[in-house]
Amino acid sequence: MLRSSGAVAVMVSEEDEAVVLVAEAPDAKYVVVVDPLDGSSNVDCNVSVGSIFGVYRRRQDPLAPARFAAAASAADALRPGDELVAAGYANYGSATQLCLALAEDSPDAAAGREAKGVNVFSLDTEVGEFIMSHACLRIPAKPQRIYSLNAGGLASMPRAVRRFVAECNGEAREGAGAYSLRYVGSMVADVHRTLVYGGVFLYPATKASPNGKLRLLYEAAPMALITECAGGKAITGATGAGSGGSRRLLEVVPAALHERVPVALGCARDVTRLEELLAAEE
Repeated sequence: MLRSSGAVAVMVSEEDEAVVLVAEAPDAKYVVVVDPLDGSSNVDCNVSVGSIFGVYRRRQDPLAPARFAAAASAADALRPGDELVAAGYANYGSATQLCLALAEDSPDAAAGREAKGVNVFSLDTEVGEFIMSHACLRIPAKPQRIYSLNAGGLASMPRAVRRFVAECNGEAREGAGAYSLRYVGSMVADVHRTLVYGGVFLYPATKASPNGKLRLLYEAAPMALITECAGGKAITGATGAGSGGSRRLLEVVPAALHERVPVALGCARDVTRLEELLAAEE
């Protein structure tokens, strides 16, 4: 469908090792990056899965704005998430939902990332149409105390992450406990819950995966845009078990199509606390 739309010149998919150049539309202005089936390992046990996507505009020639800077190539996709014009995901759960974030400022809102829109549409199977079910979705001002993490590898995660989890479990910081652990194992499902209820989603580095496991281009960056547009924060966390420091996810420039990155995203309360712990490890 993307190939036949005439609007897309470049595609990157988790299922394709190389970039897909659309020969039928070499002058199309958009680039689409996609994880076609997130959480596919859960299909056999009927757990929610989803699709994640991001959309870039191809770079224009500054001397001739009506033309593109170069022929379509992988370079059109190797860009930071801050350059995304749209991102979204489909969530195939108890309802089929489409979440869409646009990086354009809303005409009736104040300037800034918080002004940009996140809307969720649910499939009405009776009429076969998607109906807006969550307009201008925002992470709750009083977010629930939930952390989402595959705790099986906790012992080999960065020390700041272990400290954060200890605080969530009420083990290390007065008054910071009473968090619930909720982990589905499909990024779409876990992030969707985080946006609707609040809390934090973590997929940090481990000794076995020192750069994390999630792909920057078509998983982490689109979800980071959606999270920031909904009023939250998204950072890399630490790269390499035991190291400190972090970066804003949308500022990371991918060097390869399938580059991996640690991820921490969710409400400002929790991501900011993790940043504090990471900074203390530097």
